[in-house]
Amino acid sequence: FEPPTPQDVERDFSARRRHLEQLAAIESTYFENLEGYFMGKPQQERLADAKGVRRRAWLDSAASVRVPGMMMLGPMGGRGSSESSIDLVRLAGDTALEPTSVEAIGPVLRQYASNATALQQSRLETVLEGQRQIALFHARAVTRDQNGNVEVSISSDDDGFETMQKADQRIAAATQTVVDLNRSTLEQLESVLAPDQAAVLQAAYDRAAFPAVFRDRGPARQRLESALKLELDDVQRAAVGAIQSEFATAAADIRAKMVAAERAGGERLGMAPDIDGGQLQRVQARANEMRKLRFELSELDARTLQRLATVLSPEQAKAIGGLEPQPDADQSGGIQFLQMN
Repeated sequence: FEPPTPQDVERDFSARRRHLEQLAAIESTYFENLEGYFMGKPQQERLADAKGVRRRAWLDSAASVRVPGMMMLGPMGGRGSSESSIDLVRLAGDTALEPTSVEAIGPVLRQYASNATALQQSRLETVLEGQRQIALFHARAVTRDQNGNVEVSISSDDDGFETMQKADQRIAAATQTVVDLNRSTLEQLESVLAPDQAAVLQAAYDRAAFPAVFRDRGPARQRLESALKLELDDVQRAAVGAIQSEFATAAADIRAKMVAAERAGGERLGMAPDIDGGQLQRVQARANEMRKLRFELSELDARTLQRLATVLSPEQAKAIGGLEPQPDADQSGGIQFLQMN
């Protein structure tokens, strides 16, 4: 390992910028060539939408790259990085909305597309400059002594440390600006949609914004689906269907609370000297709430499997597996919470 010098950092970031500019030029030429094949207005509009979506995805991807070997003392971009990667034009296109709904949200999405592209471009510039400043700080702090040993000299009193903190904060703020645009635009979209269509779009947004919340860790849903594929009598099928419906409703309610907790308490923790007590308490409270809700999901899974086992015969239970006796809630261990001093 040879510690990079400040000159190395400047050279590498200049090369990275040139590379990004070359890629952007290739993307632009590709769409310009495509435009020559589509002369009708509907096709041109769809192509313009695709070009915008592709451009914003490219900008987001470039802004999300971490510099190899960079020692980070705080999260780059903070929480909400998945939410900042959402493109509402693409999300709406991928969501099963009715034709009348698609037409209704068109004007809102066209305004959003222009703003989102500009913000993603600004975010990329902020990230590149912030990463350059942080890399320079590290390059100045890491050296070799006369014996060839690597020495690291970092002090909170160093002016470079403050520069790095501010760069990290600017990156987080640029990311949050994209998140804020997505949230405000989503509200506008829902205001022109029928309630059921607004709920469909909101659900799609939540899944894209908070994928960890919707990751199905428990076996209950799969076991219920497997049970319905068995040769059940009418009474059994009705009972399993009722259990499945109740499980889906309860799980959706818990996940809605998890999304609310993520959204309300999703602020970032900056670098250690920059953290205040109130911020730390809010982050800890959110972590405790998420632990509690995940525990509730686990208990719901266990109760659902117990109910399913009472409906099926031993042979049917064995056929789908995973219906062994579940431990009672008071024997399954407690839930641990973070302590806030």
